[in-house]
Amino acid sequence: MVIDDDIKMTGKIKGILEKKGYKVVTAINAKDSMEKLKEITPNLILIEGLMSRTGLLEAIKGTGIKVAYMVIGEKEKEDIELFGNVVG
Repeated sequence: MVIDDDIKMTGKIKGILEKKGYKVVTAINAKDSMEKLKEITPNLILIEGLMSRTGLLEAIKGTGIKVAYMVIGEKEKEDIELFGNVVG
């Protein structure tokens, strides 16, 4: 699961991961992610750093779901754009 309020960036990350063979679910905020987590149990959640302050981490504590934080600034956005074009 990829969680970020930047819909464009979430879509790019999803596209890269899907091209690598991963099944990806996206969410744009804590509420959206919590609703989706009622239906699925992802192996990993990639969460944008600031989104981690929403109470989501407390909600998934003890579930065994792995969490990785993303910090995406302007330079990282350029890198993701470039990587997406190379992979695609």
